Amino acid sequence: MDSLFLFIYSLTPVHAGIGRQIDEYVDIPVQRDEFDIPVIWSSSIRGSLGNNFPNLKKLLGIRDNKSFSESEISVLDARLFLIPARTLYGIWIYVTSPHLLTYYSIYNEILNKNSPITINPIPLTTNDKTIIFENDKAYINEILFDKVKVEESLKNLFNLLPEELIKKDLPKTSVFVTDDSVVRDVINRSLIIQYRVKLKENEKSIDEGPWTEEFIPMFTIFVSGIICKSNCEAVKETINGKSIIIGGKESLGKSLVKLYVK
Repeated sequence: MDSLFLFIYSLTPVHAGIGRQIDEYVDIPVQRDEFDIPVIWSSSIRGSLGNNFPNLKKLLGIRDNKSFSESEISVLDARLFLIPARTLYGIWIYVTSPHLLTYYSIYNEILNKNSPITINPIPLTTNDKTIIFENDKAYINEILFDKVKVEESLKNLFNLLPEELIKKDLPKTSVFVTDDSVVRDVINRSLIIQYRVKLKENEKSIDEGPWTEEFIPMFTIFVSGIICKSNCEAVKETINGKSIIIGGKESLGKSLVKLYVK
């Protein structure tokens, strides 16, 4: 058995749906996990890999468009790792929480990788002092946080990511660790809600709508994994650093992501 970490980096807003929420405030939400956190289910990832990389179809167990054989590789659900959030100073910062980092730790064990999180993710800490203003306060997605402390060691969190991702695509290495009690609120405020209508043909009047669609913002990072019955090298060579569509609204330039393995 062999395995790889798979990191999914969103180049454009991603709509991996259709999902369901505990409190549905949009018509077409993104997929969410059992804790109401955005997720990309493994079935969506497998389908996109098969559509974009024909040489992987056999390994994925896809014989043709209708039949399947036993898969040589298993793909894990892509769990949220880092998501951009607005700040009062510096435009935005990556946000995570102890719960989100637990996803990584579990996958590290499943994949039998010796790459543990070596920092203590204390809530209300950041490695970017520029987001903090008077009396140790910070605004994250229009939420006021008090008693925010600077923790330089948080920069080591980015060492968990593939080196190619850090060098080629990652726009920032600053992060804020929020408390698990408010992480869902912070995440929901980062998501994009777009209103859509369908116009009547040859007219400027509305045929259908309005309806709302939910998107995960660009620069978001998900963590997943691939388990191979034999060597994963062929999978790594095929997908590492490649851009594909995972999700819908591709004709509108949405759901373009980049894959990095480690």
